[in-house]
Amino acid sequence: MATQLTTVPFEGTNLTVIDHNDQRWLTAEQIGLALGYAEQNARDGIVRLFNRHKDEFTEDDTCTVKLTAQGQARDFRIFSATGCHLLSFFSNTPRAKQFRAWAKAVLAGQAATPGSMEGVEQRLGKVEHNLGIMAENMAALVMISRQQAEKLDVTGRYIGLLEINQKGKVRVTRKKEAEALALRAQGMSMRDISAVLRISPTAVSQIINGKYPWANSEDDKGPLPTPTIEELIDSMVEHERERLPRLLDALKRTTGSQIKKARVRIASGGTVEGE
Repeated sequence: MATQLTTVPFEGTNLTVIDHNDQRWLTAEQIGLALGYAEQNARDGIVRLFNRHKDEFTEDDTCTVKLTAQGQARDFRIFSATGCHLLSFFSNTPRAKQFRAWAKAVLAGQAATPGSMEGVEQRLGKVEHNLGIMAENMAALVMISRQQAEKLDVTGRYIGLLEINQKGKVRVTRKKEAEALALRAQGMSMRDISAVLRISPTAVSQIINGKYPWANSEDDKGPLPTPTIEELIDSMVEHERERLPRLLDALKRTTGSQIKKARVRIASGGTVEGE
């Protein structure tokens, strides 16, 4: 069958497609240009690439044909759609992915004409559209993450204020020692242990380092209890549950007193702080 040549554009480059044995092929030089090789190195670069992986190509992927160049008939190595696909993977240039899509549509498509590119351009347009949607979704996720971080920061400051309001300290006992050691074993900092157990940071440091000056009372003698972390949590929850009604009652009394003072100042013609 006679060999026919058709020019088809790809990424601003006109490629010569060869119709041979009812298939469409490209020369090594044309593939090199399509993949972004320099013009002077396009043919030799692809030939070297082919020679390095020659054992992976079959007769369906590549063959040699007689073509006329500069008025002389010469042997040229040409590659089918599957051959182009292999070469694009081996080259891994920035244009390799687009070239694979083009080769699949044009070389393995219905006709080697400029109209064959319409399907490729449509698919590339869809890919670009999907990438845009992905970018928008990523931006939304970043915004949500920032909002969550701000909420966590506010929560942290609130917890800090609660800890500041826990001014009272409790007596250090063997039970507190066991709780401090158990919390330290869970990775909690000595500062946080001090806030949770309501004992001084100095006492926590001495307990962790085994240097707490125990008194000689009977309560501080005997084997050291070994509570589990679940028991510690239950104990703390129960302790805070008992303290909560007292805190709420104190808050109501304080708020009521402040409201009465404000009313008195307004009635006397004064102003309330913050106005």
